[in-house]
Amino acid sequence: VVVHGGGPQINQVLDRMGIRPKFVRGMRMTDAPTMDVVEMVLGGKVNKDIVAQINRQGGRAAGLSGKDGGLIQARKMKIVLQEDDNAPPEIIDPGLVGEVAAFAIVRITLSVFTTGAEGIIAGTVDVLSIAAAAAVLFGGIMAILKKDLKVMIAYSTISHIGYIFLGFTALTPEGVAGSMYHMLDHGLAKACIFLCAGCFIYVKGYRRIDELKGAWQQMPFTCFAFALAAWSVIGLPPSAGFVSKWTLIVGNIEAGRELYVVILLVGAILAAVYCFRIIYYMFFQSGEEGAWESRVQDAPRSMLIPIWLLSAGTLVFGLTWFIVERLIDAAKFLL
Repeated sequence: VVVHGGGPQINQVLDRMGIRPKFVRGMRMTDAPTMDVVEMVLGGKVNKDIVAQINRQGGRAAGLSGKDGGLIQARKMKIVLQEDDNAPPEIIDPGLVGEVAAFAIVRITLSVFTTGAEGIIAGTVDVLSIAAAAAVLFGGIMAILKKDLKVMIAYSTISHIGYIFLGFTALTPEGVAGSMYHMLDHGLAKACIFLCAGCFIYVKGYRRIDELKGAWQQMPFTCFAFALAAWSVIGLPPSAGFVSKWTLIVGNIEAGRELYVVILLVGAILAAVYCFRIIYYMFFQSGEEGAWESRVQDAPRSMLIPIWLLSAGTLVFGLTWFIVERLIDAAKFLL
């Protein structure tokens, strides 16, 4: 599989068409006219040139675009820059630029690589596994060290992306099913926690974790939703996080990867540390005098409804664990 770019060729066509690239903080902004040129150059010229050169050398190449059959799907990317913990973040919109989700990577690998490519897959599994294990530990440790709530959540996300790839690289039905289920759990729980952080900022302007001491007195609905989602992030029953992490562990045991089982368990312990710390501050610590109102003055209902739907989802999908069995059957077909 050859993945190529074509920056110089794209720039040449943009110059001939009189389209000047726009840059913000050194990053290219990709608008609709630029994207049309990108698709034309990469799919219509560069891709075909590479295929032709390989075939002239005796190969049997075929060109594919990520848009063919929806092979690659991406979500719109927004870049958040924060030079100082006390300064408000700067959000940069790079235009039509996306992030490829972990699901897309799994789909490409299991669709493009056939049964004749076991050697190629085996040669990359170890590298991906080591990187995933490092992400689990690095993300978890950094989440513990951070004092800004949103930054802590971001590092927690890095850790849980590592979980997803530790399941996928096990190359067992349980491992792949656990990865898919963890994507669901992570999407629900982490979205809820991010929205809860937004509620704290909206109502009180608080971003630091130590500012959340005693928060439940004024914002009980936000705090309880946060606690329920954090329960799933840790992976405690009966949450969806427990189901996904248990399946990931089983998948790695089936693959004989005991070291990565230990990594998964250590990652859960790290998650417990940074999540329970916040829960302890919210419910069992008293904030500075005047930091929180003694009466309930929570976020608006329009903000509370989404976070409670998401937090409830982590519980619902924890109780409907039988879905994993169907994912395992599907994974057996793919593998």
